[in-house]
Amino acid sequence: MTSDSMLTMAALCLAVGLGACGGGDDSNCPSMSGSWKIEDHCESSMRGQTVSVTQSACAITYASPFTGWTGTIASDGVLTSSGPAGGQTLTCSGTVSGGTANLSCTPGGCLVKLQQQSSGSCADLAGTWTITRHCESSVVGQSVSVTQSGCAITYASPFTGWTGTVDAAGVVTSTGPAGSQTLTCSGTISGGTLNLSCTPGGCIVELHRNY
Repeated sequence: MTSDSMLTMAALCLAVGLGACGGGDDSNCPSMSGSWKIEDHCESSMRGQTVSVTQSACAITYASPFTGWTGTIASDGVLTSSGPAGGQTLTCSGTVSGGTANLSCTPGGCLVKLQQQSSGSCADLAGTWTITRHCESSVVGQSVSVTQSGCAITYASPFTGWTGTVDAAGVVTSTGPAGSQTLTCSGTISGGTLNLSCTPGGCIVELHRNY
């Protein structure tokens, strides 16, 4: 794994906590449920993306682009996390206050700032979309249903297993299976058209909203 990839994973560590929820009363843990915009990050491609967070008591789970990471937040807002990045285990710490999370991770020293988003600030993707462009010709012309909760989106067949987020500017990030790989696609929605570029492989996807 490259150093940039490790730092990307570091950001994920930063956003979650793996320590004890100090105080013992679950109600004392700050709420991080919802969508968070990545305001600052040592890897520029991550800036501006949003990540959906679900929370149960003090336990936190992050969606794409931080898929697979979990942790906890303490009652005083301190985040402590640990997770794998390639052959290493990263340790990260930071605080959340007033809807802003400021975080630092080692090794690498990546600094990350996350800003909590209100559900009303996210662009609306819910509905049915027609696939008008795709590197796999068999899906062109098919329709896909998209459901949305806050800034988090979920796709139905033929994109079963795909999830993602959308922010107020219409920036969309989605991740899901394609054959034996997991792809990450990012792009924007404008005027009822969603254009996405996917890695690895460089597949270009275009969706048109059905009204």
